[in-house]
Amino acid sequence: FYRVVFRISYFAGMQILVVFVILGIGADDCFVFVDAWKQSLLLHDDTHKRLQYAYARALQSMANTSLTTAAAFLATAISPIMPIAAFGIYAAICVLMNYVLAMTMLPAVLIWHHNSSKCCTCSRTEIVEGGTCVERYLTILSWRKKIIAKILVLVLGGLSCTAAYLASRLEPPREPEEWFSQKHMFQQVADLIGGSNGGAYGANEDQAYDAFHVVFGIEGVSRDDFDPYVPSKRLASPDYVAIDLYEAQDAFLQACHLVETFAALVRPNTTLCFLREFQQWQTETYASTAMDRATFDSRLALFRDSTQPSNKLHGAWKAPVGIVNGELKYVRIDGRISMTQGAAIDERKKTLRRAQKLLKKIQQLDAPFLRPDKAFQVSGAWLWYETQVALVRGLTTGISIGFPVAFLVLTAATRNVILSLYAIVVIGCVVSGVLGLCYLLGWSLGIRESVAGVIVIGLAVDYTIHLGHMYDHARFHAHLATRDERTAYALRKMGRTVFAGAVTTAGAASLMFACQLTFFVQMACLIVFTIALSISLALGLYV
Repeated sequence: FYRVVFRISYFAGMQILVVFVILGIGADDCFVFVDAWKQSLLLHDDTHKRLQYAYARALQSMANTSLTTAAAFLATAISPIMPIAAFGIYAAICVLMNYVLAMTMLPAVLIWHHNSSKCCTCSRTEIVEGGTCVERYLTILSWRKKIIAKILVLVLGGLSCTAAYLASRLEPPREPEEWFSQKHMFQQVADLIGGSNGGAYGANEDQAYDAFHVVFGIEGVSRDDFDPYVPSKRLASPDYVAIDLYEAQDAFLQACHLVETFAALVRPNTTLCFLREFQQWQTETYASTAMDRATFDSRLALFRDSTQPSNKLHGAWKAPVGIVNGELKYVRIDGRISMTQGAAIDERKKTLRRAQKLLKKIQQLDAPFLRPDKAFQVSGAWLWYETQVALVRGLTTGISIGFPVAFLVLTAATRNVILSLYAIVVIGCVVSGVLGLCYLLGWSLGIRESVAGVIVIGLAVDYTIHLGHMYDHARFHAHLATRDERTAYALRKMGRTVFAGAVTTAGAASLMFACQLTFFVQMACLIVFTIALSISLALGLYV
């Protein structure tokens, strides 16, 4: 489906994360169906009726959890960051395929095992609903007019509110994320040759700042057969607009002056205006300036190929002087942004606005031969800024999609709006708890946090849906009248199942703690904490 139906060929490290998530989700579905199959022996002897009972109890419950988890993953698919979008689509497909296999292959395996195995079948006396731990927990919750339950609600609610406040203080990352720990040799080499402080060798401090360019002669880029999921094949051809630098030398020098002096946008002594050095070289070499365009262009081509910039920050003239197939197609003014690479998102936004104001002034120059109206500015700093904004927007959009979907599914599963609202509050507490932990650990709102903040909804809703579905089952099928009876029924039927599912999901994710890439280690931490918090709040706050 991922490759053939969705036509996505991108598969990288983030997709590998899905394997560990699906291990836990698949085990959870297996627990739900197998427990329903075992408990059916208390009601029926006939294999066909037992299978009907297991399907009736597990089909909707597993469908609800699979739908909400898939929807949470698909919410990340709207991200403009391609790896995150591809991850969300792949994970959603895996969740749905897991559900299909759990409802088709697993029942067949159980029937085959039941018919072929004579020594491992269970008897009615061996089937125990709930167990000692569940009964003790029910006793504790009902002790002295449910005072323990009320204390749990107050304590867990207070902690969740605190976590929500901490989560609100999360900010986008100020620097590109590190993929290895500080002790890893790869990260140490990366810090040596070019960290955010210019590297340990520090040949030029200005190299630690992002490059800035103002380009003339290009009005757009054509991307024929563009495939966003194949980064190595993103071929593009620029759409050139005719310029005559020979007639527009004064205007180009004026643009250079604007770049150097405008609102401290560019660091001092980093602006590269090739025309100044070309005019000086031309005077020293020919003792005169070119009298026509043909002579000017030929001398400029010779200057481009035979000399280098006096500022060692810039290596060659080939990028600023765009000669393509022997013709001057575009020209560029280079510099270094005064903003540091570790600047906060607000400072990046202000710097981008200054760059946009500079561009407007350049576009207002009266220079028809330079076509300043088609000029544009570009910097790697803006790419990282847009990435930061996209991470925040992706989190908020994903949450705004995930919560309504979860509420609708919960309402359909429980047929009780009030119960569904309680469940949504619990899920919100889980999300805020996970993001609050990120803040306490000193993490920023990066790729892993923005992804985790959305998929937490899908992982957190599983246990509340299972318990809520059993609560609904107690009302309509077991015909239990009081809330206490329905809650006890739900815990006895599903308590051990959801706890076992939580253990397997957390156990599958904990395997990533052995990885060397920090992304997988931190995602393992987030998923394990999500599962621990989800089962705790489901059994504590929700029940």
